[in-house]
Amino acid sequence: MQKAINRLRLLVASIKGKEDEMDGLVRQFKRQLERAPRHAIHGGNPLETTLSIMGEIQERLDAAVKVRTHLDMINELERFIEDASNRAARAITDEFDVPHL
Repeated sequence: MQKAINRLRLLVASIKGKEDEMDGLVRQFKRQLERAPRHAIHGGNPLETTLSIMGEIQERLDAAVKVRTHLDMINELERFIEDASNRAARAITDEFDVPHL
């Protein structure tokens, strides 16, 4: 049982780290996408080059958002496990509560 709990704790920590990583990537790609059109005007990039760059950034943004969504789905499972664990703990402690006379 303790091994399972330890594995779950490691998984939760790993999920949190991955969420932070994906949140950072989403912010980064959104900033890049906002700045990309300026390169066509100020950087002298041809329109096709700028559109290609924007397309690549959008693909990366979409992938990061997709991973973040999948992580959220895994967190739903985490909440389910945590709720079940709390209910089990209450059930066990309720068994040992003896009413005082």
